[in-house]
Amino acid sequence: NGAGKTTTLNAIAGIVPVAAGTVSFDGASIGGLPAHAIVRKGLALSPEGWRLFTQQSVENNLLLGATPLPDRTRIPHLLERVYAVFPRLAERRHQRAGTMSGGERQMLAVGRALMSEPQLLMLDEPSLGLAPAIVDTMYVVFAALHREGQTILLAEQSVDLALEAADHAYVLQVGRTVLEGPAKAMADSYEAISSGNTTIAQAAPVVDEMQTAAAVLRARCSGLHSTRANVNSASTVPKRRAQPTAESNSVRSVVLVCRPF
Repeated sequence: NGAGKTTTLNAIAGIVPVAAGTVSFDGASIGGLPAHAIVRKGLALSPEGWRLFTQQSVENNLLLGATPLPDRTRIPHLLERVYAVFPRLAERRHQRAGTMSGGERQMLAVGRALMSEPQLLMLDEPSLGLAPAIVDTMYVVFAALHREGQTILLAEQSVDLALEAADHAYVLQVGRTVLEGPAKAMADSYEAISSGNTTIAQAAPVVDEMQTAAAVLRARCSGLHSTRANVNSASTVPKRRAQPTAESNSVRSVVLVCRPF
């Protein structure tokens, strides 16, 4: 929490203003455009917390997602597509959104975003607060959409889910990108570290990255408990050149540092 995932997606979607830097999509700058204009350029956000019209029916919520479409004749086709992706929504098309379960609301939020036929589908914490079985169902759907050619930008706290679903991954920490690379390579590093079977030497590249991130945090918080920060960093991040012993030949302590993967 607090890494900057939701803020990043909201800035791209035009929900919050961009304080610095640029946002571009398909070669055109979109930073500073209002949200309704950005949706019309082919980006759609399924937000954290769903943000549904709870007094409206499932189908009305979906139809609202189609508002940006220039070709209104495509709406019936898009509705059927969403109902095919999420059959539960078809069963509840006349039900008020506010009476649905959390998993069903997540399906509806994603379906509403799909109704604008986006080139880029942004998903903010789609697993948050859902039962494991529902989460598995959602990620099966995301994988199917991706195979069909849908580009997805996913913000996710769950390490395993995010890296399994992604082609490329970015790790945010306090609003900064501290790691990036192919998702499979990052998943292999995370799995090895989490299992406790990785030696200090093998984990050194990842540890170095996290030491750099820790140094940045210490510099920014130098006036706030600097002594405690230095002690904690020294105790939780192994030194790269330390020689493993029989008692310390794994880097289980790095798991805490690497948790934001």
